[in-house]
Amino acid sequence: MIQRILSVLLGPLLFLLLIGMQPFGLDHAQSSVLGLVLWMLWWWIGEVVPMGVTSLLPIILLPLLGIMSLEKTGISYSNRFVFLFLGGFLIAIAMEKWNLHRRIALSIVRKTGTNANRIIFGFFLASFLISMWISNTATTLMMLPIASSVVKLLIDDEHRHGHKGTRNFATAMMLSIAYGSSIGGIGTLVGSPPNASMAGILDKAFHYHVGFFEWMKYGLPFALMLMLLSYFSLVHWIFPNKLGK
Repeated sequence: MIQRILSVLLGPLLFLLLIGMQPFGLDHAQSSVLGLVLWMLWWWIGEVVPMGVTSLLPIILLPLLGIMSLEKTGISYSNRFVFLFLGGFLIAIAMEKWNLHRRIALSIVRKTGTNANRIIFGFFLASFLISMWISNTATTLMMLPIASSVVKLLIDDEHRHGHKGTRNFATAMMLSIAYGSSIGGIGTLVGSPPNASMAGILDKAFHYHVGFFEWMKYGLPFALMLMLLSYFSLVHWIFPNKLGK
């Protein structure tokens, strides 16, 4: 209990320390913002308070310190890309609640076949397609239990026959989910937070609007080529398994 209290207090202490010291020749406003960043980072990394509480610190402290008005601070919370992220998270929650991700993954794997490399491709493709609409991390977390059960079944069966290459299959299967989720996130604006952040920077700093379909026009072909290249590299060069031949 005492350790938790100290962890909570360390964030504001860092904040006050930066304001008082004003290091690197920073003025009061710059030191305050830097201290606020460190405060939020500590609370996020240490998970000492709910993330929602930490995320509201700027809207409270920036107006109080006279760094930014409440209106300007609040605008950042109502940015259209924030609601874009929110929509992606809601889709992820709905998919997980109704096991839609499991249905999609198993349907794709069923169509790709039972050969070991085709199974890997099926999970690669499923992770790729799901990650286009929800975050990469959420996709990985949802796909891992399904892939783990498939790996366990195949490894148990192959061990009974003394076949080598099961370790490569298991490694390639896990990596296919990681790579598929990361690459699929390139395809759409909601696929990964950096996409929407980049679109927001282009819109705000350069007044160049990037629409959803405009992003897909360039991002999706690149993601597809990268997916195929990664798959063939994974199963033929890096971790060949030679199972089901």
